[in-house]
Amino acid sequence: MLPWIVTIILVLLAGLGWLALKKKVEPIYSIVFKPINLLWLGGSRYHHIFNVLVNVVVVVAVFSFYKFALDASNMFSIVIAILAGVGISGGKEMLDKYVQLDDVIFCVAGILIGGLLVGFCLW
Repeated sequence: MLPWIVTIILVLLAGLGWLALKKKVEPIYSIVFKPINLLWLGGSRYHHIFNVLVNVVVVVAVFSFYKFALDASNMFSIVIAILAGVGISGGKEMLDKYVQLDDVIFCVAGILIGGLLVGFCLW
């Protein structure tokens, strides 16, 4: 029961956070220097590497949290981890003004790499 309660709470918090960002996204992008802007100095290549790494870290972190902290089953943990990767990728792409095919490909690649890493190393 605890994993379901935590899942509902995390989904609600993620939804509220996304709505807050969606409402105030222009001031975030209009600020000239933020540490996150360093990722775009090298062009699209570093942005895509960062995108893949974020997806891998999210999938592994969510799986580890559910598996080891909440003592959920392997299947439940992997499904929630993959859904978290899809959620963070979808939320990020919905904040962008233009969604391009290369962004989608690298989001899927990050989720797949994270899922394979979890499947082979942590399962």
